[in-house]
Amino acid sequence: MTQALTQTLTQTLTQTLTQTLTQTLTQTLTQTLTQALTQTLTQTLTQTLTQTLAQTLTQTLTQTLTQTLTQTLTQILTQTLTQTLTQTLTQTLTQALTQALTQTLTQTLTQTLTQTLTQTLTQTLTQTLTQHAV
Repeated sequence: MTQALTQTLTQTLTQTLTQTLTQTLTQTLTQTLTQALTQTLTQTLTQTLTQTLAQTLTQTLTQTLTQTLTQTLTQILTQTLTQTLTQTLTQTLTQALTQALTQTLTQTLTQTLTQTLTQTLTQTLTQTLTQHAV
């Protein structure tokens, strides 16, 4: 009788504890991991991508715009202006356009990445943790 009582209590307590702990841990871990990973990954990816894209865009746009504007403007402006004015105008326009485009693209990319990563990570983590909990 003592053995049967022990066995019954062990099975009942094991099942109850397993269900309770599984539900509680699943909810807690899902929320905690979602928050921690979303913030960390969003910050890391945003910083890394922003820096990399800003450098790449600055280099590419500076080279491309300088070459394009120098060729085009030189032909037009040499008819009326001196070579010195043409180079100064080309450099000024290139720098202004590059800075404006880089700043605009960086802000837009940061906002888009933050929103997209937050949504994607939240959905993925929730689905993954829910599947593993079941």
